[in-house]
Amino acid sequence: MKTIFVILFVSTLLNAQKPELFYFMAMEGDKAGYQNAKGEWVIKPEYSFAGNFSEGMAVVSKDGKYGFINKKNQVVIQLQFEAADEFSEGLARVMKNFKWGYIDKSGKFIIEPQFQLCYEFNGGYAQAQKKGKWGIIDKTGKFVVEPQFQDVTDFGDGLFGFQKSYADKAGFMNIKGEAVISGDYNRVYAFNEGLAAVRTGDLWGFINTKGEMVIEQKFTGAHNFSGGLASVKNEEGMWGFINPKGEVVIPFKYYRQAIFRDGYAFVETSSGYEYINMQGETVLSLK
Repeated sequence: MKTIFVILFVSTLLNAQKPELFYFMAMEGDKAGYQNAKGEWVIKPEYSFAGNFSEGMAVVSKDGKYGFINKKNQVVIQLQFEAADEFSEGLARVMKNFKWGYIDKSGKFIIEPQFQLCYEFNGGYAQAQKKGKWGIIDKTGKFVVEPQFQDVTDFGDGLFGFQKSYADKAGFMNIKGEAVISGDYNRVYAFNEGLAAVRTGDLWGFINTKGEMVIEQKFTGAHNFSGGLASVKNEEGMWGFINPKGEVVIPFKYYRQAIFRDGYAFVETSSGYEYINMQGETVLSLK
């Protein structure tokens, strides 16, 4: 049966500079497992879903239940949740009885399920939703910024992006909930590596943590910086990558946004999917 690779990048085993050591999620029929870059199965396809390896574990699903395995395909947290996400800062968000909470690596609930939705921890904080509004929690589950926003971004460089409602302008606040950067922004992404993507009207650019526009708003799409590069979209609808100076270093030739992780990004081209390095060179082609 033909193996179909999907777009989920899973992590490296040893070294980001050695693509032959990568693990990739792959599917055979309707079952998911993991292969290396040579196309060899390292974890045979037996799951209905298989996610990123992070902090030594990956989310997998069978029969509608989610749990975690290690790289030896040993179940380390039983498949018991209605949904789950990868580990970040020692905690993973999981759904139990249709509420979200957080477990540690033993599978013990550190923050009991209580949220409509929540996201992974970053810098000790995470976004969490109650009664349709977003706020910020710490690792005890306490709201340090009460739920009051239509949208809140990840914590990055000491700031959160926020938007009271979609009719309001977006800006950035500190951990006290105090607005520190405001502007004529219709949408913002989180700060990462000192820069944040912001949109005014239909065009995106990047500001620094002082609120200064350091990369002109001239792109029709943008994504966070990672590893010194950010994907941006031109007027023709194609994606490429820029450096912090706003210079295009990888040409506009991709069909969707991407982010570099461990030195590689998964991209879609006219001929299919592939992984590229930070020089824009194809490392692995998946056709």
